[in-house]
Amino acid sequence: MAIFKRPALKESRKKREMPQGLWQKCPGCSEVVHEIELAGNQRVCPHCDHHFSQSAKDRIEHLLDPDTFVERDANLRSEDTLQFQGVATYKDRLKKYQDATGLTDAVLSGYGMIEGYRVAIAVMDFSFLAATMGSVVANASRARSSTARPIVARSSSSPPPEVRACMKECSA
Repeated sequence: MAIFKRPALKESRKKREMPQGLWQKCPGCSEVVHEIELAGNQRVCPHCDHHFSQSAKDRIEHLLDPDTFVERDANLRSEDTLQFQGVATYKDRLKKYQDATGLTDAVLSGYGMIEGYRVAIAVMDFSFLAATMGSVVANASRARSSTARPIVARSSSSPPPEVRACMKECSA
């Protein structure tokens, strides 16, 4: 005869609430990595060296000396010269991505310093319409080639033909 009766445990089917964006599952090795650890490692998985995507602002912050970046062409805006029609108009898509990313176009360009050397820089942001090349991107790549400074160009995918041509022209 038992003196104490074991309490009945209720099954809890309720999942714990986990804050969004706290952990990332690595597509390279399937390990779960804390966001703070990723940020400290420049968004590279510590287990398999998979590179997570980075915003243009983060890339510039990691590339340039602190507080040296000066944005240029911030007032340039893409125009819908082809009158694109689809599920959504080009103007609507631009507005959506401008609101989501805080950028005006797929490239962030300007001037800064790397270890004390003055450079021109243009960094693409894949989260803005998959870094498609609009008129602002083309203009930024051409404008930077006219400076007497070294140019740092970071694309989010393979550079389009216009940028490759500019890179060949600038290196000659």
